[in-house]
Amino acid sequence: MDDLKLGGRPRRDAETRRFGARAFVFWVLALAAGGAAAYLIHSYVKDNVTMGAPVVTKVALAAVDLELATTLQLEHVRMVDWPESVPAPNAVHNANDAVGRVLTAKAVKGQILLETMFAPRDSGKGLAALIPPTMRAVAVRVDDVVGVAGFIHPEDRVDVIVTIRPTKPDNAEPTSKVILQNVEVLTVGKEIETKDNTRNKPIPVTVATLLVTPENSEKLALAANQGKILLTLRSRADDRVAATSGVVPSMLLAPEGGRPAFAEGYGSRRTRSVPSVAASPAAEIKPPDKQVVEILRGDRFEQRKFEVKEAQ
Repeated sequence: MDDLKLGGRPRRDAETRRFGARAFVFWVLALAAGGAAAYLIHSYVKDNVTMGAPVVTKVALAAVDLELATTLQLEHVRMVDWPESVPAPNAVHNANDAVGRVLTAKAVKGQILLETMFAPRDSGKGLAALIPPTMRAVAVRVDDVVGVAGFIHPEDRVDVIVTIRPTKPDNAEPTSKVILQNVEVLTVGKEIETKDNTRNKPIPVTVATLLVTPENSEKLALAANQGKILLTLRSRADDRVAATSGVVPSMLLAPEGGRPAFAEGYGSRRTRSVPSVAASPAAEIKPPDKQVVEILRGDRFEQRKFEVKEAQ
């Protein structure tokens, strides 16, 4: 029994060594294969990332919210990388190209600054920079009536109505006529821009500045000097020109679509034919027992009746 045990141990030791050698070889091969695979994957990923890396350029963004007519400073601009594969037409690519220029449109934080958002460098500062070439800014006096009760704000569109009495002929009636249409409001008082949360609130001011052509500035100046002007607010979505013929006082009392029968000219008096009553003993015209006086006080309407006393 001892010999068998002694004779069997060398065989088991040899088998163990062979098994360990095979395992070692397998581990070496596995590690080599894993390392080769990792190297190949790394090389493949590196090559593809390098070949597919996007080409970038610098663009200027607004670092903070910027109001209309702001003169840009360096702290207002933030430069970031921008992929050239994503179009950004008219973008500013150098901070120095934006510094010192005046914004003609407001910008929010993070918005790309475009060349079209700036006034030309030689156009001046403040309000002067907002006036396009060939245009003029004209200030007109407004009040709660002329300024639509204070609800006209910068960037709104208005029509201008003038009420004036022609000098000829001598009996000409006062006339109201729309002389300018779809005019942009540059400023209201000292406000160049109105925030969205204050647009529904009235602005109590006495002056509004309108953007007009040189020819229309002459019309506006004459209308303000010779007559009374009124601004009517219009929708920004409506840019149609309305053909109007004006209105005179006699037309206000005319039937719709016609002329009043009593208005032959300015100063003519209203006349009315009274049917005649045949004289007969049975028909007597009796004076009314009471007279009625109608009184209008603001928005209140009153009637008062008085007894009629016969003349002695």
